Amino acid sequence: MRNKKILSTKKSFVSKSINKSFIPNCFKIDISKKNVYIAFGCAVLIILSIVALIGPFMTKFSYSDIDLYSINAKPSKEHILGTDNLGRDMLTRLLYSIRISLLVGVLATSIQIAIGAVLGLLSGYGGKKIDFIIMRTIDVLMCFPFFIVAISFASILGPSIRNLVLIISLLSWTEVARIVRAQTLSLKKRDFVVISKVIGFSNFRIVIRDILPNVFPSIIVASTISMANAILMEASLSFLGLGVKEPMPSLGNILTAAQNMRALQSYWWTWLPAGILIVLILVSINFIGEGFRIYFNPIENVIEQKEIEVEVDFELIPGRITALIGESGSGKTISSMGIVGLNSDNIYVKGRIIFEGENLLSASKEMIEKRRGSEISVIFQSPSKSLNPTFTVGNQVGEMYKLHSNKKGSDIYNSVIELFKSVKLENPEQVYSKYPHEISGGMKQRVQIACAIAANPKIIIADEPTTAIDDNLKLEILGLLKDISKNMNVAILFISHDLKRLENFADDIVVMKDLRIIEKKECKAFFRKQENEYSRSLVAAIPNPNNFKGRFESI
Repeated sequence: MRNKKILSTKKSFVSKSINKSFIPNCFKIDISKKNVYIAFGCAVLIILSIVALIGPFMTKFSYSDIDLYSINAKPSKEHILGTDNLGRDMLTRLLYSIRISLLVGVLATSIQIAIGAVLGLLSGYGGKKIDFIIMRTIDVLMCFPFFIVAISFASILGPSIRNLVLIISLLSWTEVARIVRAQTLSLKKRDFVVISKVIGFSNFRIVIRDILPNVFPSIIVASTISMANAILMEASLSFLGLGVKEPMPSLGNILTAAQNMRALQSYWWTWLPAGILIVLILVSINFIGEGFRIYFNPIENVIEQKEIEVEVDFELIPGRITALIGESGSGKTISSMGIVGLNSDNIYVKGRIIFEGENLLSASKEMIEKRRGSEISVIFQSPSKSLNPTFTVGNQVGEMYKLHSNKKGSDIYNSVIELFKSVKLENPEQVYSKYPHEISGGMKQRVQIACAIAANPKIIIADEPTTAIDDNLKLEILGLLKDISKNMNVAILFISHDLKRLENFADDIVVMKDLRIIEKKECKAFFRKQENEYSRSLVAAIPNPNNFKGRFESI
């Protein structure tokens, strides 16, 4: 007689979006509604640049003209933005100051990007000695507060545009170098770089041809951040009288008017427009940087609908293994993780998930967390990623007893050893004190299974647990799970692509396509006859050397 079902689901998954993986799009720039950041940032900078270039020619005043009869004059028809404490026209000075601030930003950024990119490439590709020298230099430079060092050098060298550009660029290249170095270290291990070495390309050609184009997107994004920092640093040093020298205007030295409390309270036109321009320039540059970041690492939606709603309905029975099958992307993992509330934030579940008479979807968060591990366990696909590398495997399994039982000390140790024996781990006492990297893939999977059954759960969700191990170990793991299901009377939801193994392993088959259940049957009956065309295609795609005709059935 078949056991009573322990879990029944009738649920709808509503997803805000289903996303593809990251698709690099390094050099294709397409201004569209998806990249309003670049459009806005570029529009603001272009308008400001044009105004700064042609504006001074459209005013009758010079930025240095002093009119002692019009000191701190309010905005008027003659002086649209008023005058400063020397009677100089504020609009004219602002137009010139935009030129100066953007010039300092562009020059300082160009120099620091050039230095940072070259040294980053050398550090990442040049070998241990060069890397050591460059990285220790960077560490030393980054030990000192940037602004304090900049003030010190500016005081020694004196205020001028040239000194300002040199100080900012020579103190700011370290971040760019670290970014480029990190990516270069990663790229030089890639197969296409190794192939270039095998072909016989010189190191210089490999760096220029293979590495630099792949690092270039990060350099572009870093340059926008660097330019914003350079403009802000110019404003800060000029505000202190250590940057652009009077009477040459810059946004920073115009702000010096705000040092005077009377000007701050009564003559807002002498400092507020400059502050607004600084904020506007920095925001527009950061928008451009964010836009480039999105374009170089986009996440494109598979579909454009704001919401997708699908229904999933199946049952789990104690002592039976239910195999959930379907091609990649059919929704197997999403469906199973919905049982324990482990789906991503953009997916929510509504309907019913009945576990021992209780609807898990209406249960409190604390109740769901209590049931995880103790009554519903999960075995993940990759044991190497599932086990914490900083703890021994024995401690990790022991945590299950600490959380879900009253055992302590030696009782936990003895229970873990017995558990390791039950999952057929050889030398369990030695394995207990091993770290994950010290044991094989098959042993890691057995440890993960031990974690799953430590609290005597009623349901085990096994998400493709045999994918990362070889064929011989697959049979052992499948046999172990089958024994656990029968001996412990546990309902197992087994997610898999491997239909060939399921015929003699599973009790029931659930076929999923596009997050919908299209067929449910007992395993033997399913392999004898499939009701759905998609199910027939899946079975027909199982390799059979006896009647293989040179082409698999298409799905």
